[in-house]
Amino acid sequence: HAGGYDIPGVIIDGQDVEAVYIAMCTAVERARRGEGPTLIEAKTYRFEEHCRGLTINIPYRSDEEVEFQRANRDPIELYRKKLLDSGFITVEQLNAIAEKIASEISQAVAFGKASKVPDISTIYDYQYSNPINYPPTSI
Repeated sequence: HAGGYDIPGVIIDGQDVEAVYIAMCTAVERARRGEGPTLIEAKTYRFEEHCRGLTINIPYRSDEEVEFQRANRDPIELYRKKLLDSGFITVEQLNAIAEKIASEISQAVAFGKASKVPDISTIYDYQYSNPINYPPTSI
């Protein structure tokens, strides 16, 4: 539907890390040349619900479907296999990267937990709009 807005649009497999990367790079390069936006529809599969604790009483997909997708279409595992099959990287190197990432995440979580809770009056700072000041009094 990007054509209706006179912009290019692409549909890609959102489970394919390289396809997403290439589409995003192409769109960014186009935008940086001043040629406007690109609509990218990355078709992907959501393994979890939209949020934690969400309970939907009407099943809309089977446990078998979700497990099949998780076992066969996980983007991280697909890319890991692709990298290993290409010989570009070893299992040991990938494991070292995973350990480094886990450490960085652990440090970030510890930093967040140790940080002071922000004052509630700053809740709307760094947003594009502040609902307390809406509608604007002057234009």
